[in-house]
Amino acid sequence: MPHSEEIDRLINHVNSLDRIYLNAILHDISDGLEIISGLSKNRIYLSPPVCYGLAKEVLEPFHVRGHAEYPVKTTFIAIDEDISENSFSLSQPLQDTLEAKAYKSAKPLMIVDYTKSDMKGSAILGKALNIKSSLIFPIIIDDRILGVAAVDSTEILQQDIFSSFKNAMTKFLKAVAQKLSNVLDYWSPIIQERRVEEAMRAYKASLILELPIREGIADLAVLMVPSLDTVCGEKIGCVVPFSLASRDEDDKKLFEETLRDSGYGGRMILVSEAFILTSELIERGYDKVKFRSDVSNTPSFLSLRDFACSFEIDLEKKAGFTAAIFYPVVNRQKDLLYAVIFYLKKDTVKKVKTMLPMKDGKSLLKTKMKTLESRINSVLYTLSASTLITDHLLKIYKVNQCYEDFNMMKDIRKGLTEFLHMILYNIMVITNADCGTIGVVGSVNGKKYVIVEREGGVVVGAKAGDIHNSYIWPVRVGTSDDLLTKELSLSGIAASQGKTKVDLGIEEIEYEGFLKIPCPKMKSAIATPIVVGQETIAVINLGSRKKYSFTEKTEKILEMISEMLDENVHKLIKKYEVSVEILKLYGGRYPYIKNDALNYLAELYHSYFIDLSKFLDDILNNYKSRRRDRKDKKNHITLKDIKMTYLDSNLERINLEEYLEKADNDVANYIYLMLKNRKASFFEAVQDAYSKHDISRNVALLIFEKAKLTLPKPQVTRIAVHLNVCSENYKGSYEEKKKIERFRQFYKKTIGIKI
Repeated sequence: MPHSEEIDRLINHVNSLDRIYLNAILHDISDGLEIISGLSKNRIYLSPPVCYGLAKEVLEPFHVRGHAEYPVKTTFIAIDEDISENSFSLSQPLQDTLEAKAYKSAKPLMIVDYTKSDMKGSAILGKALNIKSSLIFPIIIDDRILGVAAVDSTEILQQDIFSSFKNAMTKFLKAVAQKLSNVLDYWSPIIQERRVEEAMRAYKASLILELPIREGIADLAVLMVPSLDTVCGEKIGCVVPFSLASRDEDDKKLFEETLRDSGYGGRMILVSEAFILTSELIERGYDKVKFRSDVSNTPSFLSLRDFACSFEIDLEKKAGFTAAIFYPVVNRQKDLLYAVIFYLKKDTVKKVKTMLPMKDGKSLLKTKMKTLESRINSVLYTLSASTLITDHLLKIYKVNQCYEDFNMMKDIRKGLTEFLHMILYNIMVITNADCGTIGVVGSVNGKKYVIVEREGGVVVGAKAGDIHNSYIWPVRVGTSDDLLTKELSLSGIAASQGKTKVDLGIEEIEYEGFLKIPCPKMKSAIATPIVVGQETIAVINLGSRKKYSFTEKTEKILEMISEMLDENVHKLIKKYEVSVEILKLYGGRYPYIKNDALNYLAELYHSYFIDLSKFLDDILNNYKSRRRDRKDKKNHITLKDIKMTYLDSNLERINLEEYLEKADNDVANYIYLMLKNRKASFFEAVQDAYSKHDISRNVALLIFEKAKLTLPKPQVTRIAVHLNVCSENYKGSYEEKKKIERFRQFYKKTIGIKI
């Protein structure tokens, strides 16, 4: 297809999408940038309107292609020079950049060689992203500048190459600018509320930091939090000031100015020798920065003069601080959550010395810091109380009320996925998640999976965030009792247990199976099942780049949403599943089934065990018989056709639990008889079948109960050890403990369950 036709198709598709589909719109625009330029790397920055007069304008990276998503996604670009005075980003916005220049001038900028750029911020960006050349376009509609789009190259390109596609790029961006404007208008209030919420957290934290100042144990109190940007990547961590409080306002200004203006870049880099926090309290010799055990979650009182750290030397000269208290708060893996630093002058030092540990080891200072930590946690790790939650819960309620609009769509899969996407986008706003999925529980080769999309990228659930263009692999439903370790996933466990599961330190999870979350680089994840009766029909899975992002309140809200939606989600899933089965059996040759008739058929299909192929043939016969009647010439299958077939079939509603229980008993009896009559070995009948998940744990337990009365004890013992139903001391007829231990080790390797 010629590029012009493909670009026209993209423009039409972008303009046809609802403004809520932020990721899909940006992805298609990014496609256009790549097709026109022939370059695989691009960035899209948008400038949401300023809120409440509290912040200067920034360019926010909404979409990144070809570069590492993070830390680019967390690096804002300052439009105004004094942005750092009032920034809502936990990474310092880059000053003096070509992107800001293109935005302010409203003209395209061509940078042939980044290394020769005299703009400091662009030099940092170019080095971090390995950009040699770039072409930056402002995105303009009427007199409003929405942001900029940058097309990047890792090689130095000549000006004529950029000139060859400059006009086509300008035309393309102009064609999609109106849709981007609509998107920005929709999402701006949400972004504004989040920024104000962050400002309120910082303000609340400053009130907490004022307490030790009023108690006379600090002159300047600083809360430092981890940051990720183009200077501080994942390997080179850093912390930035989140909130400050001081006895003297001048001391606060001196701290900010020293950190910003003395070559430190507004941050403390965790491998730097310039700060006591990052040079004296860190464990050396590790790939990741970790704090020493003796200083983690413990206050360290240090004299500034004992260390040759340039930052503290500057502070001592400017503000007269002579000592400091450092309190790094870390999690179980020694990863830094935040650090509290108190800077003290001479008179304050005297008071603090009386709080240090006495002979009995008790420390009043440590007690006070623990109390402070608890208060800070209550600010940093609680769900927002903003109106966003109320507004978007109401939106979810309205979407659920409009269920019939989705049910009436001729494209049944589209009806299901659009319903789930509308729900997911609102959930992500409520929880402040960075990405998320809703997976439908279905069968693949007779085994249950949580499925977001099927082979070929056909989405049957929903996905949003930075994973819009990533294929989401199905994950097995089950727990460590049923699955191998490598098959475990948060969604699969939540679906199996029918309960919400939360992980707050994903990167350190011992079992790699737990890393099977859809969203890469996440630090927190939560999975909430949507349950009807005793059956999980779908799973909501969210990820956040922040640790401890999902609270107990988040769980309650997700569970409430799940209960609100369960009935309508179930109807749409059943309808989709039966339509897929019909297509498998008949392709496109089956007559059109009216919507109410298909809904009824879906209910029958999931309430009874019917031979769908025969049942559809019977429906078709009724349809043909009716068509022969001259009074009724409707050329589609109606509700009456299906009801007539149902009444003729004498189907009885099944009890699924009774059916499954009977099926398990039948399988267990069959395998038990094979063992009893020596027609199969223990390995073939139980161990191999259980390892491959051909039989369930319940079946294996039933075999054990039947076998222990009649089979030889060694064989019973093997089954017992295999199922982990015997105690550690149970040996059966094995007297040599080494044999049992060998079997246990083999079992752990093959099945993955600790005995």
